[in-house]
Amino acid sequence: MTLDARAEQVDLLYASLRVAVPATLLVIAALFLILSPAVPMVRLAAWTGICSAVALYRYWTALVYRRQPRSQSETAVWLRWFLITLVVQSLVFGSAIWVIYPATDPQLQLFLILVVVGTAAGGTVTLAVHLPSTLIFLVLVLTPLAALFIVSDTFPNIFVALTFVFGALLTSTARDVTGFLVRSLDLQQEQDEVIAKQAAVQAALQESEERYRSLVEISPEASLIVGAGGEFLFANRAAAQLYRASSPEEVVGRRQLDLVHPDHRNIISERLQSILVASEPKAHVEFKSLRLDGTVFDSEGTIIHVLWEGQSAHQIVLRDITERKQLERKLAQSQKMEAVGHLTSGVAHDFNNLLQVISSNLHFLKEGLDEGSAKLEMVRLALNATLRGADITRGMLAYSRKGMLVPTTVDVGELVTNTVNLLRPMLDETVEIEINVEGPATLVLADQSHLQAALINLAINARDAMPDGGTLSFLVTRAQDDGRLVSDSMEHVAGDHVAVLVRDTGSGIEPALLDRVVDPFFITKGRAQASGLGLSMVKGFVEQSGGHLEIESEVGLGTTVRLYLPEIEEMEVAAEKTDELLPSTGSETVPRPDLGYSPRGSRPYLRGNAATCF
Repeated sequence: MTLDARAEQVDLLYASLRVAVPATLLVIAALFLILSPAVPMVRLAAWTGICSAVALYRYWTALVYRRQPRSQSETAVWLRWFLITLVVQSLVFGSAIWVIYPATDPQLQLFLILVVVGTAAGGTVTLAVHLPSTLIFLVLVLTPLAALFIVSDTFPNIFVALTFVFGALLTSTARDVTGFLVRSLDLQQEQDEVIAKQAAVQAALQESEERYRSLVEISPEASLIVGAGGEFLFANRAAAQLYRASSPEEVVGRRQLDLVHPDHRNIISERLQSILVASEPKAHVEFKSLRLDGTVFDSEGTIIHVLWEGQSAHQIVLRDITERKQLERKLAQSQKMEAVGHLTSGVAHDFNNLLQVISSNLHFLKEGLDEGSAKLEMVRLALNATLRGADITRGMLAYSRKGMLVPTTVDVGELVTNTVNLLRPMLDETVEIEINVEGPATLVLADQSHLQAALINLAINARDAMPDGGTLSFLVTRAQDDGRLVSDSMEHVAGDHVAVLVRDTGSGIEPALLDRVVDPFFITKGRAQASGLGLSMVKGFVEQSGGHLEIESEVGLGTTVRLYLPEIEEMEVAAEKTDELLPSTGSETVPRPDLGYSPRGSRPYLRGNAATCF
């Protein structure tokens, strides 16, 4: 028996006292009135008082039990106390057959015996919920009666046997009632547990549904339910925004294929059918969708089969991938441009070498022609054509973004100061600019315009990272390459470097994104604010100049970008110079073309102008 069933059994025992005690008091009063003529008053009054006091005490305990809060652990204590008071009550009542037995009146004797037997039967009914209590009561009440039948000559011995049979019958009845009650209590307990579990499951299910609906509602992904008839049964707020509807209700009820581009409707129908017949559990498909205003956008959907309100349906999680498609197209274009750049840079260089030979020989021919002659005019036309060819090669290099750097001696500290003066009108008043140039002149060999453009690019990035204002710091210092300055660039030059630190106090960059910020087209701003090429162009320029780039950032504290450029004193001058197409006078050195074309045809002209050919 469970603790709950035992507690319920004890509750019934104490509840029975509210009926049993008044009935006992009525029996005691009847015995007192009827037996008073035949029983000595002292014995009758004493027995009546003791029996009544015990009965009233038991009634009081029943009231206390009813009103006092209790736990299951106290059930055994209350049951033990009930049994103790029951033993006392049974002993006192059973003693009536000896204490107040009328010795001279047979009718009163029979009356007392019938009262005891009736009390035993009534007590069995009230105590039947607990078999041990029934046995205690019957033994203590019927044993004195059986003893009377044994020692008395008035009643035959058969009465003794009848007493035991009567007690056995009452015990059997009590056992059956107790067993039935215990089974009923156990079944009630099981039913209560099942009901509680069902209620818990129902509550958990309802909570899960509400949580799922809340997650779907606040999800940034568009989530839709499509019924068997092809109409939308549910749409969250993100779906309404995706389709440019004023509310989800404006989407619900529409046919799903009506919001798919006509060229892609067959694809969606086939995928929905394949999921319905369970040939694939879910499908990922890219297709063009239509908004409610008729505009077309690229979309990607994940489709799964679900049950919606007991009916077969499909759930579609839809994403707008228009920007991703545009980025893929830009990346493809960038890769194409890179390939074209490699091709055009090689062609342009070869073409420049050919133009140099042609130009040199034309100048040589020009020296030997008379002014105004037709041949001189033809030579001049040819020279103009070579200049036009040079313009074409420069245009090819500009188109492919492979223009040549023009390195010059640059004082980085002075350039930073001038650049900051240029930047001040471009920055908000809330941005404070600090400049610190350490040491004497910091000279590097670099393209001044590209270096200035790189500094402006970094300053603009810092400004965008500080929308509420902050501090933008420029520090120019020297750094010794002792092995800590590492670069992946093959053009990195070891030795002393000039370091330019650009530091802001903005929002910073997340660690997971720090390695990607120099990738082409990677942006942390809105797409309308940047193309994603700024830092990659800065990195390319720095590495092409023999230096390298470092970026440190901490979210909430700001970002520091370090540009390391080799100092001019430690750098082997190996910069490529743009081929000059027009000859110069006087003694000079002309670089030999580097792609295998021999300028021997121009050697007479070069020597005639005191140039050294190598």
